[in-house]
Amino acid sequence: MKKYNLIFSLEEVVLPTRHLMPDYMYWRYGIQTTPEDWLKDEPLSLTINKFRSDKPLSQQKIYSDFARGFFYYFKKRDFELTKGARETIKEMSSFFNIYLLATRAKDEKVPILEILKKERVVNYIDGLYCTGYQIHSKKDHMRSSFLDILKGYNLGYIDTSEEEVKNSLGKALVPVLFCQHRQNDKPSFKQYEEARGWDDLKRLFLLKTNTRN
Repeated sequence: MKKYNLIFSLEEVVLPTRHLMPDYMYWRYGIQTTPEDWLKDEPLSLTINKFRSDKPLSQQKIYSDFARGFFYYFKKRDFELTKGARETIKEMSSFFNIYLLATRAKDEKVPILEILKKERVVNYIDGLYCTGYQIHSKKDHMRSSFLDILKGYNLGYIDTSEEEVKNSLGKALVPVLFCQHRQNDKPSFKQYEEARGWDDLKRLFLLKTNTRN
């Protein structure tokens, strides 16, 4: 096992899923949305209940539904990796342990692995962890909290959620906000790196590796 870990949130960083959300949400809840409705970094329950103001759903119900069934609902052909992800992960795997975190139920691991196999990247992944959803009185950080149990040194944590990235401070040396859909936004919290795409991640981590070596 290599010394350093790179940990990626699966969805939107490695595997885009927001473009599929309208279809899934119409099937699950009968609401009509667009992919842009799911770009905001806000609680899932808040977004859904904007379209169900007459019949709001509890956070527990929504997270329970969403953590399971999504990847089984679609076909493998409906998914493609983010541009540049395959080549960069392959290169990174020569230097780092590569871990993916998905906020999904454990039984979703099977279709996710099939997708990664179809996309020819599964052999470069050292671990895929489905963390599920857990409801607390405060905001959840289920993905970034998983960093506490990984063996080795967590060099980088990459996520699209600013809250998750904030929570990874002190758990990973280089937290990164992956914000390719937020090019005009200026996050207020600046104790992390920002990446607009996989080219930025490649420069950030492989450049550091080459410099270190």
